[in-house]
Amino acid sequence: MAGAWLLLTQATHAAEMGHGSVSEGVLHYLDLRLSTLIMSLWIFVLGSCIGSFLNVVIYRMPAGRALSHPGSHCPVCETELTAGDNIPILGWVLLRGRCRYCQVLIPSRYPLIEFTVGLLFLTVFVVETSTGAANLPLRMPVTIFGGAMNAIFLQGHWDLLGYFLVHTFYLTITLAICMIGLDGHTTPWKLVRSGLSVALLAGVLWPELRPIHVVVPMSETLIQSWQANWTLSQWLAGYGLNIRFSLIGILDSIAGLASGLLAGWLAGRVVRDNSAISSTVKNVFILAGLFCGWQMTWPLLTLFLLTVLLLRPFNAKIQQSMLPLLLFGICSVFIFAWPQMLNGITLIRYDGWRWTKSSALVDWIATILLLAATALAMSRMAQHTPVTDEHRKDA
Repeated sequence: MAGAWLLLTQATHAAEMGHGSVSEGVLHYLDLRLSTLIMSLWIFVLGSCIGSFLNVVIYRMPAGRALSHPGSHCPVCETELTAGDNIPILGWVLLRGRCRYCQVLIPSRYPLIEFTVGLLFLTVFVVETSTGAANLPLRMPVTIFGGAMNAIFLQGHWDLLGYFLVHTFYLTITLAICMIGLDGHTTPWKLVRSGLSVALLAGVLWPELRPIHVVVPMSETLIQSWQANWTLSQWLAGYGLNIRFSLIGILDSIAGLASGLLAGWLAGRVVRDNSAISSTVKNVFILAGLFCGWQMTWPLLTLFLLTVLLLRPFNAKIQQSMLPLLLFGICSVFIFAWPQMLNGITLIRYDGWRWTKSSALVDWIATILLLAATALAMSRMAQHTPVTDEHRKDA
């Protein structure tokens, strides 16, 4: 009954918007729903395919092996896999979790990572792109007419596409770093370098991809200074896309990198007895600062310290397995609930604490000093409950 009422309401609204009768409105509404469903399915499949490649990155890169060759093969019998065996998620299900040739068990983590990345892409598309980036702070959401893809390619809201690409890349590479740390390996520099390159290039050429700038509010003079614009319109359905090299993008990158390095160093000291986890958290904080702005790193450090405290009663093996996964979960939560996290009374806002009358600069300095003291105190406590390195045995 509720579904029928919703359909009738939406159809009537579509008819009022100029689609003729209610019956034509029903068809238009169903067409929009079907288009959205097909697009969502395509986004999930795209993400799962990238998740399949991510499995290769997680397995081969720490071992120093090439990602492109040899092709996918069974690590036991070394038989090259067919295209059907490589279908994300479905291939593992059809094989019933075993190699077709030697019947060795295929770890379930492979389809789980593929499913996770697919779900990650779908969630960013639904929560961020389809809502006009309503999950981002300090920004008025874009009004969506006829679906997200229509808003991007026909209405010219290219920032929605930029947010989708940057945030899915950021969360995907963060997942790779956390899974490598989970396996007991330090983060390969090639992987970190890829993340740094994308974050710096996107942030400098398209400063709006960081919704919170280095200083808020930002003067218009500073935003426009040192600016070189390139307008791409003839290839984009007549809508302009301004790419600019500006001072604000450079300042955001410097501040994000510096803040990520400092917060990452503090977080790394808390788990310094485990080189793999320490490397993981340092690189996650650096990328968080570069992709999301320097203000992201300190609430992230707050939740990380709380997570470490909650895991203290457990043994080293549980800490080794849970901490990277929870760190990735925290990063995901920030992307999907960014305004709520920054506007909450329990976490610092972009402009300081909500419940003090002092300036934002004083609040930030006091908060950073308090978090630094807490992290250093916890690093001493960690000496009594060390987390030992456990390296993965390649199957």
